[in-house]
Amino acid sequence: LVLNNWNIVVGQKALRITAKYFDMEPVGEARAVEGVIAADAQIRKREGDLPLRFNDLGVEVGGDFSKVSATGVAQIDDEKTREVLRKYNCEHKQAYQGDGFSCLLDVDASATIAELNDLVSSRFVNRQTAVVAIDFVVYNGWAEAFAYVAIV
Repeated sequence: LVLNNWNIVVGQKALRITAKYFDMEPVGEARAVEGVIAADAQIRKREGDLPLRFNDLGVEVGGDFSKVSATGVAQIDDEKTREVLRKYNCEHKQAYQGDGFSCLLDVDASATIAELNDLVSSRFVNRQTAVVAIDFVVYNGWAEAFAYVAIV
């Protein structure tokens, strides 16, 4: 793969895609809102027992979400997502943007495209997803320079 004289450095697995998933819990009767949020609906867990609040932009605030990410495949609610994480031997580890499930994709462009399409159709990104990062190293022969690229 070439991007304006920059070549992705060839290795056994040249591209890493990492997804961080929230650990989920039922809303429960105490936080349910009739006609809006059912008691059996799933929301992300939070550290502490702060009430559900929203800022002026409509974004949920309160609680520490950084300590409640899914750390095992069993914590992923969607069966198709669990299957694709196992299929590509995605491991939970520290990566860009903290911890997440990292999958190493093939160096061959057509194989990587097929793998990415499979990840999409298998709901690699779902309602539990907090962040997705893709990272790789490129080399420019003209400038004799390497660059690490992270797309979040």
